[in-house]
Amino acid sequence: MAIVFEHIDSGRQSLDGLRLSGTVSGGDHETFVDFAEQFMSRVDVGVVDETVGVIVDMSDLGSISDDLAGAMASWQRKLMDHDGEMVFVRPNVVISWYLDRRLGPLPHRTFETVDEALAALSPAEPIEEIEEIASEPVAEEIPKPADPDWPINVNEAGRPDRISFAVVHKALRDSSDPALWMEPLRVMLRRTGLGSSIQLCRRHGDQMTLVGRSEYCFPANGWLGSLLASADCPLSLTEIAGDGLTLNERAFLKWCEADVLVPLLDDEGQLRGILCVKSERDGGLYRYRSGELLSLSLLGRLLARYLPAPAPSRAQSDPETQAELVIEELLSI
Repeated sequence: MAIVFEHIDSGRQSLDGLRLSGTVSGGDHETFVDFAEQFMSRVDVGVVDETVGVIVDMSDLGSISDDLAGAMASWQRKLMDHDGEMVFVRPNVVISWYLDRRLGPLPHRTFETVDEALAALSPAEPIEEIEEIASEPVAEEIPKPADPDWPINVNEAGRPDRISFAVVHKALRDSSDPALWMEPLRVMLRRTGLGSSIQLCRRHGDQMTLVGRSEYCFPANGWLGSLLASADCPLSLTEIAGDGLTLNERAFLKWCEADVLVPLLDDEGQLRGILCVKSERDGGLYRYRSGELLSLSLLGRLLARYLPAPAPSRAQSDPETQAELVIEELLSI
């Protein structure tokens, strides 16, 4: 049975809902996108002074597709652009797995009932007077970072406001070894929703080599390197794919599993390295907002400044190893 979409009327222009029942079938994500676009068109044309929100009731839903979960992740970002949020009611274990996988660090709160979700997205009524109740003093509870090594800026309400990149900057200043930058970079990109995993390339002579895996390399001035240097912006695999790619470049792209490549360019426009990002977004680079693309570009410029000067290439001295890797990758395609 295909998923049945039923409208939930909240009585508010800025808050709407869907009740989903049935199980996964082809094209469900398109039906959801149609609903979301109609809702956002009403919000955009209206004067909304309330919280923008969408409630998705999944209490009678068996499963969803990866495409539908991806569409929900995309529209969660659009709602966040309006200071809004999409919340879910009683998703089962399978659906929760899909939501966790596709939404990642994005908020995806769940509730037991539609009424609870409505209350969570409704503005709190002002309290005119609060009667003092004698009780033992309770210490103010302010969330603290789970790990003190990863500072989180806390706003006046005591909630984490944004992820500081102070730890990444410290790693760049403290070490010239890019291998020691990997974990701070990975955590920062994952927490800010810019990527789920990364690989880092640096230039060794006339070769681009993968940090920690020098056997994976390709010519720095080849088709891929020249394309990234001339683009001066993040590129998707769709923009990179072409007949000009060499076997080494194809093997490298397949192994790193990235769908977004960020060139690391110095002040003279020379390609010093590449930040390879696995976005986990349906549509890859095209699902990034303009501010997120600017952040990745600026991060690329920053990393280029701290990358050590290109050293003589070591990977090209072992052509047999390189040839074996290319053959192995091609056979696995």
